[in-house]
Amino acid sequence: MSIHDTLQDPALRQYYEALFAMYGSPGWKKLMEDVDYLIEQNDRVSGVDTAEQLWFRKGELNQMLWLQNNQAMVEAAYKELLDKQDGEEPTTGGVAKVVEPGRE
Repeated sequence: MSIHDTLQDPALRQYYEALFAMYGSPGWKKLMEDVDYLIEQNDRVSGVDTAEQLWFRKGELNQMLWLQNNQAMVEAAYKELLDKQDGEEPTTGGVAKVVEPGRE
């Protein structure tokens, strides 16, 4: 079953198709490598001298962690939508739906 056979709402289907294609791209993989590196470099308080710098660093890390976990969050939401559509009890987790650009 492809994503085209799944979600009934065309706009929602297009939204997920675009995200899954992005997750399968080399650019996404490179971005995730960069984000992992930035998290590693910024996940410490050395060099933070003021409370304002600490809160700024915390905000930066929150955004990087959101980006790092974005794919898993989208996949879980997609699985929940599929479960609801199929009349099943929603569950968390599931199989990745990443597709390479131009493939379904």
